Formats: sequence, structure tokens, C-alpha cells
Amino acid sequence: KRHIGNDHVHIIWNESHHNYRPETISGDFGNVQIQIRPLETGEYGIVVYSDEQISPFGPLINGMVVSADVLPAAVRATAINGHRRAVQVYYKTYVHPYATRQQSINRISEKHADRSSQLY
Repeated sequence: KRHIGNDHVHIIWNESHHNYRPETISGDFGNVQIQIRPLETGEYGIVVYSDEQISPFGPLINGMVVSADVLPAAVRATAINGHRRAVQVYYKTYVHPYATRQQSINRISEKHADRSSQLY
């Protein structure tokens, strides 16, 4: 029980004819919830819930209906984007991986630079 819902993004598969309530899994996480409901047409209805502080993300948005062909990739991309937005909001010290990589490259370059061969 202590690990259930311990993630920023929850993906819910709902075959019930009842609406899923975002507060069903309580805790400090679950800032983004992607709900998937199979439809009788063979397509899938999407409900995306996120905390108010999190700006919109995609590619899936609330109320979309998608085919089985695009569902897996679209859910993965939406989960990744939702996680990134949640981390940016809730962890103020968040630094994008590209910026971290650039800082590491700069440190290595400065540490190993041959200063005697530099032109002025």
C-alpha cells in the first residue's frame, strides 16, 4: 500500500461505467492522472487531470478519443511530459538534463584545458 500512488503521474485504465475520481488514490503525489476508458467503438476515451499549478501538456488532452494505433505512444509521451511539468512545479531546484550536461562539459573542459596553447 505505501508504494501505490507514490508517483507524480498515474495512468488509470477504467473499464467501469462509473467516472474515476482523482482523489481515489490519496497522497502527496498523483499530480497528473491520465485516465483511459475503452469505448464500444474500439477507440479509447481520454481524461487528463492535473493540479492547477501545472501548465497544459500533451499530446493527449482532456476529452480526446484516440484509436488503438496511437494510444500506447501517445500515453507514454503524455506521461513523460506530465512528469516533467510536475517536477518543474514541485521541485524548485529542477534543472533540465541538457543544462546539467552542459555544466558538466564546461567543468571538464576547464579542468583539462591546456592553457599554454591558447591564443590571445
